[in-house]
Amino acid sequence: ISCIDAMLGKEISISTIDGKTLGGRIPPGTQPDSILSIPNQGMPNMNNPNSRGRLLLQIKMTVPHLNTQQAEQLRKIF
Repeated sequence: ISCIDAMLGKEISISTIDGKTLGGRIPPGTQPDSILSIPNQGMPNMNNPNSRGRLLLQIKMTVPHLNTQQAEQLRKIF
């Protein structure tokens, strides 16, 4: 996700290994390498195939390359 999405939060779509697409939300203020959990969407339980574990999402963040003018504008905001 972008650093702006991490700061402000964002609705996302997640593709699972079994081909499903899930909706989710990155909460505002999410930090790099945070782990988010989606219950009942992970791997099937070996003892009970009708039960599933948690799907864990590790947040990776992209930081844009800024030119001097963009960097100065951001410094004024922060």
